[in-house]
Amino acid sequence: MDENKCKVFIRRLKQGGECFSIPGDGILIPIPYDYPSKMPECAELLSRWRVENPGLSPARFPVSNERTEKWLRNSILENDYRVMFMIQNEHRENIGHIGLSGMNFETSTVRIDSVMKGVKKECPGIMARVIEFLKDLCREQLEAQSVDLVVLDDNTRAIRLYEKCDFEVNSSIPLRKIEHDGEINWVEDMSLDKPEKCFLHMECRL
Repeated sequence: MDENKCKVFIRRLKQGGECFSIPGDGILIPIPYDYPSKMPECAELLSRWRVENPGLSPARFPVSNERTEKWLRNSILENDYRVMFMIQNEHRENIGHIGLSGMNFETSTVRIDSVMKGVKKECPGIMARVIEFLKDLCREQLEAQSVDLVVLDDNTRAIRLYEKCDFEVNSSIPLRKIEHDGEINWVEDMSLDKPEKCFLHMECRL
């Protein structure tokens, strides 16, 4: 993986104008820098889906459109190594999201994250097809040799999805709870012997 090439590609995606057809019945659209005009519903949808699906992350905090907008701007759009996609059905209706982040240029690995199907009954099997598409994208455009992800070890449904996409568990990551100002966050702490929660680190060679 070439760092400059990856940054240019990610930046191009966030400049907008591109969309990708997913085999079957889906469309993948990068969330662009000017999403407030091109995707005005974006922040509201992400906020609502986060509330409706607390299992997406072990963190607990007040969810608001303003906070989601700030996260999109600071963590996604201003980060040269991250991009987030909206997943749409064949009618161009938003039904979920997924992201790429955590590029490791020493191991040529790209992380898949923010995997969320917000509209459960739409497009059965689309999340597996989206992941397979992103695996191809990472191999062909970013020249990655592998993709990885982390998932809570009790999220059996997500684990089955990732196993279906040829991901394998290679480690367990203990998590330590941090509570502050009414919010709960979890940080990786390999020193814990009996953690309350753990991530599974899963990887797929390309």
